[in-house]
Amino acid sequence: MSRKYIVLKEFADKNDFRKRYKPGEELPDTFDEERLANIVKSGLAKVEEDASRKNRKD
Repeated sequence: MSRKYIVLKEFADKNDFRKRYKPGEELPDTFDEERLANIVKSGLAKVEEDASRKNRKD
């Protein structure tokens, strides 16, 4: 099942402080799993299951 990571609180990218992620935005899929887990653990983003795949029968 595919996951989306949605920003809850604005934060700056750790590699480019000029890049800001704002609430409601989806995080890019270029982030590795460890980085995504740390962002979620910090309360900066949440995980959402992709509804389009959730209801699909394989």
